[in-house]
Amino acid sequence: MSTTRDEILVGEQRAVDHAYDCYAAKLAELRSGSTVVASASGKDGIANRAEAKARAEAYGGLGDEALVFARVDAPEDPGQEPRPWYIGRRGVRDASNEPVVLLWTSPLAKKWIEAGPESPGEVVLRRRLRCVRRVVEGYFDEIALAPSRPVSPVGTVAGPSVVPEPERTADGGEAEGPAESPAPEGEVRPPSPSPGDVARRRRRKAFQVDDLLLRELQRSRGRRMRDIVETIRRDQMELVTGSPSDILVVQGGPGTGKSAVGLHRVTWLVDNEHFKAQDILVIGPHQRFLDYVGRVLPTLGTRDVNVVRLDRLWEGGATGDDSPRARLVKSDDRMAAVLRRRVEHDYRPEALDGLTTAPSFEGDEPAVVVTAGSTTLRVPKSEVLTLLGRAHGGAGPFRERRDRFRGLFVDRLLRELADIAPRRGQADTIRRDLERNRRVERLVERVWPSPGPRPRPAGRSASPRHGGSCWPASPQPPPQPQPPGRTTAPGRTPATRSPPPRTKPSSRKKDR
Repeated sequence: MSTTRDEILVGEQRAVDHAYDCYAAKLAELRSGSTVVASASGKDGIANRAEAKARAEAYGGLGDEALVFARVDAPEDPGQEPRPWYIGRRGVRDASNEPVVLLWTSPLAKKWIEAGPESPGEVVLRRRLRCVRRVVEGYFDEIALAPSRPVSPVGTVAGPSVVPEPERTADGGEAEGPAESPAPEGEVRPPSPSPGDVARRRRRKAFQVDDLLLRELQRSRGRRMRDIVETIRRDQMELVTGSPSDILVVQGGPGTGKSAVGLHRVTWLVDNEHFKAQDILVIGPHQRFLDYVGRVLPTLGTRDVNVVRLDRLWEGGATGDDSPRARLVKSDDRMAAVLRRRVEHDYRPEALDGLTTAPSFEGDEPAVVVTAGSTTLRVPKSEVLTLLGRAHGGAGPFRERRDRFRGLFVDRLLRELADIAPRRGQADTIRRDLERNRRVERLVERVWPSPGPRPRPAGRSASPRHGGSCWPASPQPPPQPQPPGRTTAPGRTPATRSPPPRTKPSSRKKDR
């Protein structure tokens, strides 16, 4: 039994309406929750109210974008019958906590989006929906296989299948068109297509024009850029969901979607808890780009990301241009090793001597003292050096290992506090207070300073502390020509005579 296009649109419209109803109920619950929390008093009430309001704003904020943009029919677990799943810009559940819309950054959505027609895996149907807010105007089936039984959209009653059931041939294969009637007598029909002809036809069908993608591209050619989540392709999804611990460089010409991929990656990193939004910095070339970021990220459900223009990263303007030779040195691959050695020179465990207190009794050793409220905590110097060695010798970049040392030291302080004051050591905020403790900050900054701008050394012969020993050997400049008749001893440079100093005539008048 085949299903007409209008019947499919009606079924998808019911499912989208159901999703919007559940979304509106959840949004109303969040907003009413922020009102209830606002009745609390004190600092806790203010903080809770701000947090609840931020959650409601992040869950809302769709603007003119559609909530749902795709449907996938796949089994919930391997071996089960396929069921419809809808993918959108927000995760939505119904009153019984059953999923109605999966967030596009979820692992299941990622797996299904990356499936292709040539290798669909467990995906029976992947349908792209073109919605104007909550109105379904069209659809496009990227993957459409015949299910074992009809699958009805969520929020609808069981009815005719929304996946067209292909007709079957006598041998069980799929027919390429409607069943043919017997040929009248005397009429010669062309021979039936061979398996090779059928395969070529199917390959040609795989390259049909994606009407929804073309319409979306035409709609996006305006002065305001939008997100690409509705038309994101498999190769773009691979970039968005790449390893969070690696450096990702996206190169391409103007208008190829570099910025869009980067912003969608920000949302994927935040939604999957690889980073907090407050810990991400987006640097843009101009204010127009930052305005685009401020529009796109909220529609994807991401807020509180730091954005800054490139020229605001430093104070003042450019002081000059590098010479061609300086540019050549700075672009050399060896510069990365130079900077790495320069940063590693800042590791100074010997600075711990100036931060320890004298032993308090015979047999004791110097210790680092940290005061937490009215409690004094002491960590022996030998233990601090052990923690430093563990963090410095571990894997990871400079800043990650530095933060690891801070965490190890705070863990040691918490154990000391639990022995002295067990109740105090169980407080929820005590770890945060210790991480922000002034003496802890001073200890970390002294023994393992944070990399930052330093005064430029006078020359490459500066002390190793300022990077003098970090530079690789480089060719010396060619010798200067000498005047005729002058010789220079081996190993010495010719002396140059400086002109005599000019004296300014006295302005006082002689006494007459």
